[in-house]
Amino acid sequence: EVFLNNITNEKENLLSLPLARYYKIFKDGNIFWLSSDNNGIVEMTRDNIPFELKKLNDNVAIFKIFNSKATGRMVMNYNNKVVYYNTRDKSILPVRVDQKILTGELISFKENNNVAYIGVGEDFYALDQLTQKAMRIKLPAKLFGENPYTIRNAVIDKDDQLWLRLRTQGIVKMNMVSGEAVFMDFIQSGQNKTYGALYYSPVTNSIWAASGSE
Repeated sequence: EVFLNNITNEKENLLSLPLARYYKIFKDGNIFWLSSDNNGIVEMTRDNIPFELKKLNDNVAIFKIFNSKATGRMVMNYNNKVVYYNTRDKSILPVRVDQKILTGELISFKENNNVAYIGVGEDFYALDQLTQKAMRIKLPAKLFGENPYTIRNAVIDKDDQLWLRLRTQGIVKMNMVSGEAVFMDFIQSGQNKTYGALYYSPVTNSIWAASGSE
């Protein structure tokens, strides 16, 4: 996955992209998909230049999109709902929790076979991608009560331990079998500290993390 930081196309002919502010891009086979605040997504291939904005709804901005390899669909926000979007037949399938459609801002997405771990607002879920049903996962108590959880990204190590980056709380390690989750102290925590990156290296079997002070 490649992340874009608010790239704005201010000229119509720049990269042949429609005028919009773009937020995220990912590769699906030979196609790149680009999300924008201009009510849709852009399909980018060598054969469809100039690129066109595919509008999903006249009042919807698509800020985050993720590629679900297990289903061959996108996972994204649509009208404040978390949904699967099929790029081939344009169908939309909502994700559900306890029979209710999951709502809120989709922030993070990490697949582990048919299960995806997703951060939505301040909540964290295990999503069964075969049924499109999600179960909320309990996180450890906040280290700093006034700071939100805000799960920015997750990685999985070779021992199937799930690591979470909570932007203003810290780094959490979770056992995916038992559900036990604890804050890790290899980076000293702080009320005004932000955690800007989390990466797992399968070569060295090591976790890399970065933090700074606001």
